[in-house]
Parts: sequence; structure tokens; C-alpha cells
Amino acid sequence: MKLLIKSGTLVTARRERRGDLLVEDGRIAAVDACLEVPGAEVIDAAGCLVFPGFIDAHTHLEMECAAGVTADDFATGTRAALAGGTTTILDFATQGKGQTLAQGLAAWESKAAGKALCDYGFHMAITCWTDDIPAQMGEMCRRGVTSFKVYLAYDDLRLTPEQIGKVLEAAARLGAVVGAHCEDGDAVNAGIAGQKALGNLAPAAHPASRPNWVEADAVRQFLDLAKRAGAEGYIVHLSTREGLEAVREARRAGQTVWAETCPHYLALEESLYRLPGFQGAKLVCSPPLRSREDRSALWQAVRAGEIQVVATDHCSFRFDSQKTLGRGTCTTSQIFYTSPSRCAVADSCSISIDRRMTAGETWDSCLQEIRDLPAVKKYGEDVKVSMYMYDRPSWTGEVYETESYFPTWINKETAALYAAVPGLYREDKKTADVTQFRAGKTGNDIQ
Repeated sequence: MKLLIKSGTLVTARRERRGDLLVEDGRIAAVDACLEVPGAEVIDAAGCLVFPGFIDAHTHLEMECAAGVTADDFATGTRAALAGGTTTILDFATQGKGQTLAQGLAAWESKAAGKALCDYGFHMAITCWTDDIPAQMGEMCRRGVTSFKVYLAYDDLRLTPEQIGKVLEAAARLGAVVGAHCEDGDAVNAGIAGQKALGNLAPAAHPASRPNWVEADAVRQFLDLAKRAGAEGYIVHLSTREGLEAVREARRAGQTVWAETCPHYLALEESLYRLPGFQGAKLVCSPPLRSREDRSALWQAVRAGEIQVVATDHCSFRFDSQKTLGRGTCTTSQIFYTSPSRCAVADSCSISIDRRMTAGETWDSCLQEIRDLPAVKKYGEDVKVSMYMYDRPSWTGEVYETESYFPTWINKETAALYAAVPGLYREDKKTADVTQFRAGKTGNDIQ
């Protein structure tokens, strides 16, 4: 199969240039200013940007929790990803209570098998300690899972500092990386109890129960454990200035630290928790949305390369049947934590770039920030030639308008979907823009 993409603006990590791109049997065969290939399928990409497929390094699809199961399984989640230009996801396989890591991985492999419409891989979340966990980590690495996650919060998921230290020591020996959900679990529990005692049960109590220092203290604790173990540290979903400064302190001391943030921390602010009624519950995520100053600091860190990865933490819950279970109780503990967008995995790049444009940035500067993020280098993905083509967006004031976009090539696993849903990738983009969030139209209200 030959596919010729003509007259597009080809975007790589180093530059943009106008030209043609030839794909043969799923791989880039040639790039030149003007290619003529008899017998190739031709797509006219004039006026469009042609990207490599994006990688979302942080998703939670078909994850069991107290509310049941997250709204997106591997079929709907990866379909949303493809619609937004993401062609590879890395989901968090999670060890259940009483399970080995191999059993946890097998459970996630079965969820994805026959459903996933894009390329995927797994991290492994370690949530139940046994003395043979280091040996099990070695088995995971031999099976290709070389990144792990630990939690410093959530009583049913977190390990003790001693156990986390042993995970980090094993990772250092194996050449693996350990990511951490950095919130001080005891402080979170105390904050929730304090808000309940004050009668604060509305969504606005959520950030009050988890102030910035709760993240920063946990970042410091995790990175101190990593330093002692001689291991790299990876901070997932960084949300605060104080947490960022803790990362900087560790780097100044010579540590290797990777930092990740999410589109919702770059685009949205904690004032949205004060939307009328229970609407703010749709924006509850953990860590919470933060202040405008935090958002600005994170963007500066992305631009400076201090935050190397932007990933969605896509963890979708239905508003009516899941999030509303927390109404009238205590939203900081009963509203299930979710990415504040119906299709965060679909809209991660567009939301991030769009929000910067409303702040007066140029398209080129925003594009440079996004395309230089080295998730592909960190996780060693063998990224195929999945190419996506976007029309250049246009902005008017604070409201953005994005024209249709579609992929120029998809892998064999996706071909059936592409044929079965004509126009799926050509329809107008449906995303949770700034105006819709301000109007309270978030989560599952966005159709």
C-alpha cells in the first residue's frame, strides 16, 4: 500500500517545512519538496499541518473503582484518541488486591485485546506490597513493561515510604522508571475531614482539602526516596508552583527527575469549582485544578523544558450516574476523580494549544512547546508512521474556532472503524472550549 500526502506543512521535532510525504507499508518511505508516485493513493494536505501521531503517556481506561468502572473502555477511549490525533496510549495496568503484577497485567491485556483501535502499551501500578515485588518487577521488564507507578495518597492504593523505597531500588537495578502520584495521603485525609467538619460539601471544598503544599511535600518525599535508591523519579500530573519548585530543587542537587503535567492544569482554573449548583463537580480531578498563577508557572516550565511530558490522565466518569453519587455528602471524597473533559485523550493537544492562543501566544510558539515534549524518547515507543493532519486553527478573542481535522493514515486495526463510520474524522471538532466550560457545559454535557 502506498499513500502520498501532498503539499502539507510537515511538522517534526526540529522544524516545519512544506513538502510531500510518501508512506509505504506503514512506514515513511520518502520526504521531498515534490514527489510523484504512480499508483499511490493521494491526499491533498494543502493548508494543513501534518504531524506524527501523538502519544498519551497517562490514561486509565476501563478501570474499576468504587463507582463501578470508568466510562471509557479501550474501544471508546482509543476511538476518542484517534479523533484527536493520538495514535499511541500508555495505560496504567493496576495490581488488584491479592494479585501479582503478572495477574494485573493479564487483566489489562484482556481488556484491550480486540477493542483497542490504536497502538497501546502499559505501565504497571503497584498497589499491594509483598516481599517478592522486586522479582515481579523484573518479570514485568522482561515482558516489556519498564515503567511503574506508586501512590502516596488513597488508602486503598498507597504503599508505605519503606515499600516505595524498595520499589525504587528495584527500578534502579532494572533500569526502569517509577512514577508517583504525589499527594500526602495523611494530609489529604485530614483535609477532607476538616472540610466535612466545617460543613463544606460543595465542589469548591475540593481544592481547599488539598492545598498546594500537599502536593509539594509529597514530591519532596518521593524524590528523597528516589535519591537514596539511586533511581530516576517521574512526577505524574504536576499541578502546582510549589511542586515544580521541589522538582527544581532535586535537579539542582543532581537528581534525574521527569515531570509531567496535564492539559487541564494548563487550561483550566480552580474558580470553575464555584460554578452554579453541582456543575463544579464535573471539574473535580485529583490533584485539583489550581490558580491562574500555578497555570502560568506550568506553562513557563513546559516552554523551558522543565516539564518534559504533557499527558491527559484520562479517567472518565459519567456525571449523572457516577459523579452525582457525591451530591450532598462530601465532594472531596465522594466525587470520583476524573479528567475534566469528555474526551481529554482526544483533545489534549488542541486544548493546550488553544488555551495558549487565547493568552496571546503565536501558533508557532505554542506548536514548538508541544512538539518538543519527549514522551516518545522516555518510554522508548517504536512509533509507526501514524500521521495526523490538522487544519490551522483561527482565533477570535477568547473563543476559538477549529475547523475539521482527520488522519491521513491509520493502521490495519483501525481500518474497519474508519470504513464503518464514514466521516468520523472529518466531522467538526467537538471539544470543551473555554466558553463551554464557563457556561458549565462540561463532562458528558459536551456532545
